[in-house]
Amino acid sequence: MAESVEVEVKLTGDRGELSAAFDDLGGTRPARQQLLTVYYDTPEGHLRRRGFALRIRSGSGFRELTLKRDEGDGLTRGEWTSRLPPATRGG
Repeated sequence: MAESVEVEVKLTGDRGELSAAFDDLGGTRPARQQLLTVYYDTPEGHLRRRGFALRIRSGSGFRELTLKRDEGDGLTRGEWTSRLPPATRGG
C-alpha cells in the first residue's frame, strides 16, 4: 500500500480574489473555522532541536494532539494525530 502524502498550500490575498479562485476550481467550497493551536516544548527547546513539534489544536467540538517530525529535507514531515477528550473547565 502506497503511503499518502499531504501537500499544504497557504494562500494570501484579497478575500474576493481567493473566493473567485476557489470558484474556478469547482468542487466543495472550503469551510471557514476558527481554531486554537498551542505548540509545546521544553524550556530548552529539546523537541525543536531534534526536529519534532508537539501541538494541541482545538476547534468547534474537537481537540487533537499532533506530533510532527521533520524528515530533514525541508519539505517533508511525518505527522501523527490522536483525538483528545473534550477539555474540562477548572482543571
